[in-house]
Amino acid sequence: MDAMAITQKDGDIAQTIFEQIGGKAFAFMVGMKKETVIKNGMMFRFMRNSTPFNHCLIRLNAWDTYDVTFTKVGGRVQWPYASTPTQTHSCVYFDQLRELFESVTGLATRVPKIITVNA
Repeated sequence: MDAMAITQKDGDIAQTIFEQIGGKAFAFMVGMKKETVIKNGMMFRFMRNSTPFNHCLIRLNAWDTYDVTFTKVGGRVQWPYASTPTQTHSCVYFDQLRELFESVTGLATRVPKIITVNA
């Protein structure tokens, strides 16, 4: 069996990560595209922002926490080849994923609640 083969377990891990970062609301708010299941995690592209980053890779590590990598991918070359710059965060707990994403990219990850006032 190929060491890089994607398994059902990898799909389950990616689905869990997607739910932990906020699911469809997160995807909508950050303009998530090209979601890809990878070995022990997921990667995706997100909308333009004030940082140089446009891709995020989230991988489950041996300590049951996540390693999160932000990078810029441009042109026709696919990541992880020829990508710059990169910022990596290790041992991130699931409840810190959203906050980390917001602090690195500056993008809001939650749909704002609108409160109406009766006139």
